[in-house]
Amino acid sequence: MIGPEIRRAVLASFPAGAAFADAAGGAEALDATAPHVLLEGLDAIDDPRAFLAAVRERMPHARLFALVANAAHLAALGAFYAGVAPAAAHPLVRAEIEPLFLAAGWQTTAITPIVDGSLPPPEAAPLEINAGAIIFQIADAATLERTRDAAFFIVADPR
Repeated sequence: MIGPEIRRAVLASFPAGAAFADAAGGAEALDATAPHVLLEGLDAIDDPRAFLAAVRERMPHARLFALVANAAHLAALGAFYAGVAPAAAHPLVRAEIEPLFLAAGWQTTAITPIVDGSLPPPEAAPLEINAGAIIFQIADAATLERTRDAAFFIVADPR
């Protein structure tokens, strides 16, 4: 679940006036001359590998910046159990990102988690956390760490 505060924080990390092609209109609508492409909503695309490959074909020299929601984020899991549908097409977790990008012709140079600071640090495990009407029992630090990531910010170059 990517909220406006995460979007603002990511966009604020770029220099003013940075040139981007926005992938929201589909790969065919991208400005092929832009040096960078910014992508959000990869999990809402039926075939994210094909979409990433199409972006790679359209913009063979661009650097890709992607903001991808973490399907294993505790708040997203709590919302799912409360009846909110997950990503429309293909919810993604950290382990899927690099293989997905590689299969589409992109080499990831960075996958940075965007941590939900409202959740306790991994060393607080084991513990129970309420997410709406659901109580999650988290037994170890590794599980808590995976569920704290609200999203991932990915940087990738064409291979």
